[in-house]
Amino acid sequence: NSLTGKVTDGETGAPVLGITLQEGARSVQVDAQGRYSLTKVTRSAVISVTADGYIAARQPVGGRSTLDLVLQPNQIAGQVTDIKTGKPIITATVYLEGRSTQTDAQGRYTFKRVKYGATVTASAEGYGTAGGEIGDSPTLDIALKPGVLSGVVKDASTGAPIAGATVAVDGAFVTTDAN
Repeated sequence: NSLTGKVTDGETGAPVLGITLQEGARSVQVDAQGRYSLTKVTRSAVISVTADGYIAARQPVGGRSTLDLVLQPNQIAGQVTDIKTGKPIITATVYLEGRSTQTDAQGRYTFKRVKYGATVTASAEGYGTAGGEIGDSPTLDIALKPGVLSGVVKDASTGAPIAGATVAVDGAFVTTDAN
């Protein structure tokens, strides 16, 4: 039996491109319209499809000659908080692979169609930058450390950075590196 179908995005209805469908040990590429075709498909076969940015799908063929697959976008969501107080930071900007979003009134953010292993980072005025890697969990909370100070200590006459200088702020001390 032959099997044909189309793979589409569950939110937009657009074809999902650049993916491979699998039926047992066989695989087939989806074309530019999201269509695929397989021959010699058994009644008990199961079609599997994975794509970056989507939840993996498995569908039994069940003797059909047409099987359209609808992939749902995956997402990463979380909350950006102050590491000391635990309070949400409502002014944070969260970044993911060239995209960015502002946190809401509860310090929360969401990105859809995310790639496993990508890095999410957050920053806010008066805080350092922090983040993490997207893993199996759909949640990635980020805690920012307040009062991060950065800069370069330079020689007044030459403008060259000074290594080994001690900087003190509110009783905390740090020594500068070569840069």
